[in-house]
Amino acid sequence: MPEDDPHRRARVDRPGDRRRSRRNRRRAHRDARHPQTLAMSHYRHDTVHGPVGIETDDHEILAIKVGDTRPTTDPAVPLAVEAARQIDEFYAGKRKRLDLPFTIEGTEFQKRVVIAVTRIPYGETRSYAEIARAAGHPNAFRAVGSVMAANEMHLLVPCHRVVKSGGATGLYGGGESFKEMLLAFEAEHRDR
Repeated sequence: MPEDDPHRRARVDRPGDRRRSRRNRRRAHRDARHPQTLAMSHYRHDTVHGPVGIETDDHEILAIKVGDTRPTTDPAVPLAVEAARQIDEFYAGKRKRLDLPFTIEGTEFQKRVVIAVTRIPYGETRSYAEIARAAGHPNAFRAVGSVMAANEMHLLVPCHRVVKSGGATGLYGGGESFKEMLLAFEAEHRDR
């Protein structure tokens, strides 16, 4: 099957294998671009809406995970501190998008999905089917759901703005109630 085929199935033996595999690909990709990078750091930031885990290297954000309670490994990484500041501004309604460096990884289809999601305006939503059409595969709405489920860039790639066609919120890595709260918060602050 072609690389960008949204119906291509990944081999997954155990739930943890997929996460480890994605993490290892991300590290290999990072090391190929920045061979001088020694380690990834994890920064736990406590916000008004709970903890957020921020994973960085010296050059870019590797993950922003709502609800991540792991401890901080290196609190002095400037990019993580900047990400925390922007997240606080986002949660205060003073910022409508995070402006942080990151790389979009995956197949061409997955990249197109992520790009389409990053273009959803603050306070608005799009259905999985609309994102599938924007990515060039109008019948691949379930594949869009899989891309959103694998998203480790919460808030940076605002997958909480992708909902079911009937308007139901659907699943979210930070929990369905958290997704509903984010959508209501953005709708309230949209015109400010």
